[in-house]
Amino acid sequence: MPSYIQILKVGEVQDKAFEGRAYQVQEAECVLLDENGETDCIGVLRFSEAFRKNPPARGVYVPVFSMVASPKDRKIGSVITGLTPVSMENIKRKAASALGAATAAVVAAVKV
Repeated sequence: MPSYIQILKVGEVQDKAFEGRAYQVQEAECVLLDENGETDCIGVLRFSEAFRKNPPARGVYVPVFSMVASPKDRKIGSVITGLTPVSMENIKRKAASALGAATAAVVAAVKV
């Protein structure tokens, strides 16, 4: 499961309707990054109403998820309710530190 979301472009708010129910959507083109900051996949992220009022800027974020019912079809699913900015330098530093710790553990296990 990817650990980070990189937002590349935020689209405009769009008015939609489904089975007579009006609703709005706003989507962003995103890259899902793994724990090392490497590309896992590319896709579209649909923002919740709170984000439509104040959409995030381009950048890399750690997402916070909550469960909600979709205004389109009332199906319950996860949505991002928070985004904490993070720098790619911090991601790479954390990955290098984890790799160093794993290497040290292997070396210690071999010495035993």
